[in-house]
Amino acid sequence: KWDERGRVDGVEIVPRAELKRPRVDVTIVPSGLYRDALPVVMQLLDQAVSKVKDLPEEDNPIRVNVQKTRRMLEERGVDAKEAERMAAVRLFAEPTGAYGTGIENVVQASNTWQGESEVADVYFNRVGHLFGQGYWGDRPSVPGGKGLAVDIFKMALKDAKAAVHSRSSNLYATLDNDDVYQYLGATAMAIRQVNGKTPETMILNLADASGGKHEPLDKYMGREMRTRYTNTEWVKAMLKEGYAGARTIMHVTENLWGWQVTVPEAVDGAKWNEMYETY
Repeated sequence: KWDERGRVDGVEIVPRAELKRPRVDVTIVPSGLYRDALPVVMQLLDQAVSKVKDLPEEDNPIRVNVQKTRRMLEERGVDAKEAERMAAVRLFAEPTGAYGTGIENVVQASNTWQGESEVADVYFNRVGHLFGQGYWGDRPSVPGGKGLAVDIFKMALKDAKAAVHSRSSNLYATLDNDDVYQYLGATAMAIRQVNGKTPETMILNLADASGGKHEPLDKYMGREMRTRYTNTEWVKAMLKEGYAGARTIMHVTENLWGWQVTVPEAVDGAKWNEMYETY
């Protein structure tokens, strides 16, 4: 909702009859920069969760999932009131003062791990901090000291059907930086660890101001490769830049490997062959 000056000052719930579909339980993984720059937006998102988590609708998945997590926490010795609060958290991020998931360093040091579960553990431990419902970067524990935040994060990801990341311009895409696979890729990998299969992994493409659209990651990435990294004109321009151009190409290759680790379904042999044949 907006105030008289057109500024957002709260959230209002769309009635189920007007919505005409079941609500969607969404878990949000903001970056450290987003956390620091837009804390008010995070608070608004948390308000939305608070308003819908107790709505007595037969098909309200937020209510159902919060109650499942609450029961799990109570079984582990958490006070009922505190368990209810923890179970409703839907924002998870790095602790205050930290930036990045750390996945990029682990992925590139592939000689230091044997399986993706080791990579996923880095992500869970780095991002498993609670934001919202009165928490701000907390990692609560039960008597005896065992942490709960990572388990709460995993419960929030349980049965997730999709992982979505937005791109608002054509300046940056999925392979020219490591942020996208750090967040979207690692989140999809985390969901695979929890549920046993990779979720549908999508890019919300907002580059066209006339209207955004969801695109499968492999399609979005394939177009990016054809228009940039395997495009002879782009390659010529990079070669003119000497060391800096070669370094950019190196980073693109490293980021493709990042996607190979986190969302292997999006990186088939054809993409690697195109890179090999081009360079």
